[in-house]
Amino acid sequence: MLGQPYKRAVMSATDSILSARKEQREAALREIHKFLLELNAETLSAGTISGFARSRYTHGWLLQLGDRPNHRVIVLADAYFPFEPISVFADPSLYRVIPHVERDGFVCALPGQATIDTSQIRSVSRNVLQRAYLILAESPSSMRVQNEFVSEFLSYWEGATNGRNVFSLLIPGGEARTICVWRGKNFTLVAENEEETARWIRFSNGDSKRIRALRFKFEKGLYVPLSAPPIPANYPLTPDSTLQLTDAQGDHAIAATKKAVDGYLTPFLIVFSGQTPNGPAFFGTDVRAPKPENRGPYQTPVDRLSRGFRSRSIADPLAVEIIRRRRQIERCSVRRLDPSWVHGRDAVAKVPRLREPHVVLLGCGSLGSFVATQIAQCGVGRMTLVDPDLMEAANAGRHELGLDALQRNKASALREHLLARFPHAIVIERYEKRWEDIAWSGGGVFAEADVVVSTIGDWQTEEALNMEWVTSGRSGLFIAGWTEPFAGAGHAVILDQRSGCLACHMDAFGMPDFRVTQWPEHDTLRQEPACASMFQPYGPIELGHIHSLVSQAVIDAIAGLATNERRHRIWCGQKELISANGGAWTDEWASAYPDRDEGGFLTARAWESNQRCIYCGDLR
Repeated sequence: MLGQPYKRAVMSATDSILSARKEQREAALREIHKFLLELNAETLSAGTISGFARSRYTHGWLLQLGDRPNHRVIVLADAYFPFEPISVFADPSLYRVIPHVERDGFVCALPGQATIDTSQIRSVSRNVLQRAYLILAESPSSMRVQNEFVSEFLSYWEGATNGRNVFSLLIPGGEARTICVWRGKNFTLVAENEEETARWIRFSNGDSKRIRALRFKFEKGLYVPLSAPPIPANYPLTPDSTLQLTDAQGDHAIAATKKAVDGYLTPFLIVFSGQTPNGPAFFGTDVRAPKPENRGPYQTPVDRLSRGFRSRSIADPLAVEIIRRRRQIERCSVRRLDPSWVHGRDAVAKVPRLREPHVVLLGCGSLGSFVATQIAQCGVGRMTLVDPDLMEAANAGRHELGLDALQRNKASALREHLLARFPHAIVIERYEKRWEDIAWSGGGVFAEADVVVSTIGDWQTEEALNMEWVTSGRSGLFIAGWTEPFAGAGHAVILDQRSGCLACHMDAFGMPDFRVTQWPEHDTLRQEPACASMFQPYGPIELGHIHSLVSQAVIDAIAGLATNERRHRIWCGQKELISANGGAWTDEWASAYPDRDEGGFLTARAWESNQRCIYCGDLR
């Protein structure tokens, strides 16, 4: 237990820190007060300050920045000042009239990631006020103002929404087209077709038998790409103004609208995307179905706009005109779930190239499970997982899966885990068997795979796999990843028709001819209290670099970024880890990297054909 002297020392140190912070804050408040009074500011009462709920404001001033009425602002300092800069508030009526003025009048004078010098109170505050003045001095009709509204469209559209959230699997661009709409309990989902929509619902809910048995109700909707989103003054407010925005895109959009209308009595969701300097911005309008009137002796619900027609008997043009006359419209936020956005916010050029190649991953253990997860996060869209083993409690400490997958097959549990995380983007098959069983049943693992990745870590198995790849004509890419003892080093080798095979630089027992570590003192394997239950002792931290090493090799291979000189990727762990477990650098490694004795770095080498290889060389 901690003694009283220790506790008193801690309390004394804490009091000193709080006292120093208080003195710094009071000095900063005196400085900002003096500075604003020099600008003829008026001090605000505590009652006036309390009306601003954005933060815990404690001090405030009224200041005239310029000669116009809208240049009259309120300057506030909150409880975090000077570690947070002063806040400037203008007339809230300027919201969506001038960019960077929010609903409560807050003026976004500094970029969101701005860093300030807390010792320069006057300079920082002067900069904030100057930026606020430049924002408020803009003419609402200027081209710069309109461009700002377009550039940051989503920030302003969000404040105009009054409908439920829409999640979109749509691929941006192309032509106006009919889409599939599913209305869930808490949100609406849109996709290119019913199959894609149902698949997302299934996998995001765990792909249970109950979910698979459900029959989903889908509607037709419309997607219309625009050259640019509207500015606030032109936001659609009625069904008619929404359809005018659609009509302005030309005959194809008009025809797509007629095709998408699914009767005038149903809601009609239109999703738009407008191109901005920062990429496409999505937004939506939901034309709500009219409330029917009860007429006749049986109080039959009748829509007065239909004038007695049955919904399905009205021709498309007339149905569109009836929708145009509705009064209800909801403006919706549309949040993107498509792969380009999820896996890089449209800024990672290689994401589209990762969508189609089929990756077969052999081994879903401590290395393979994380490789599968990381390449799925990068955007790989087709994967097959192969592993015959069950998840055990001792695996959980260094596995992507946890104890919730206990005694389940690793490949099946990992598939379910990844589909739930990425239901928008990935198709995964799995086999609860050895890869040899697949090959011998006539479905060779290389037959339909673009990339085969082995993280099995067993030479007998991988030598047979290497022979399978060679005899299949070296079709596709073959990548092998493994760790050295205690995860002190890791390797990834990228093989194709221009390289050697896996056996080219392995001895008869699967030891690579270029190793990083050596362990002269003892056997590095440990055994559980059971027959043949051997394992390598290492944890998730040591293995983390090797996860990324192998995953990066897979992504580079698919993207065509693996050069001959960088086929053999190596992670060298920290020397402290190696020494603590009784190991050392090999002579070959120490000679190759004499100036890197501390370890902790990545390197790469070639993996050429070896003329003495029994599969590639003269001994064939």
